[in-house]
Amino acid sequence: MLRSIIVVSVVWTHIASTFADQPQSSSRTSAAGVASEVDRLLEQSFVDQQVDPAPLSRDEDFLRRIYLDLAGTIPTAQEVTYFGFDSTADKRSAMVDRLLESEDFSTNWGAYLREVVFSRATETRARAAQGSFEKWLVEQLRENQGWDQITSDILTATGDVQEEGAAAFIFAHTGQPAELAGEVSRIFLGIQIQCANCHDHPYDDWKREQFHELAAFFP
Repeated sequence: MLRSIIVVSVVWTHIASTFADQPQSSSRTSAAGVASEVDRLLEQSFVDQQVDPAPLSRDEDFLRRIYLDLAGTIPTAQEVTYFGFDSTADKRSAMVDRLLESEDFSTNWGAYLREVVFSRATETRARAAQGSFEKWLVEQLRENQGWDQITSDILTATGDVQEEGAAAFIFAHTGQPAELAGEVSRIFLGIQIQCANCHDHPYDDWKREQFHELAAFFP
């Protein structure tokens, strides 16, 4: 679980950096600000749970993990050797930056995000649109599109799903407000609220009324 948090944080830190130069951005929305906040939260979690952090990983272990997580593949033997011989202090962060700019990152995470979005699709015909949706996602990642803009484009997309890949999300859930509310919360907010569709959430503070207030945004 912790590793998943760190990997996703690396990716969203990269996406956040695409709008770090905008006037309204703060230290919390810049790449460095996001990374610093993640570090702070993890350190506090270690203290709260009385957990000792694991020791620093070996170069070869780090390289394999970061390749699998970001590029979806493993490094070559030559890349492992070169990385081990590299004596620069920032070689790990430099490698992360290099992989984030690679085509492998765009294709790997485009496929992953497509799975996240379509994992609960109820419109079976939407399977035919998965290809165009994934292609669109890869293009957004390749162009360093900000996550805020990607989200906005997905939620407001219209048109033929074969031509407008972003429109596949709405189509996958048949445009149903209640279904879209649950999926938008899960995918973009990281909160499972679908239980509150029929009744107040049994384990959280979400009320049925709040769920349908959110659903009202999707006519």
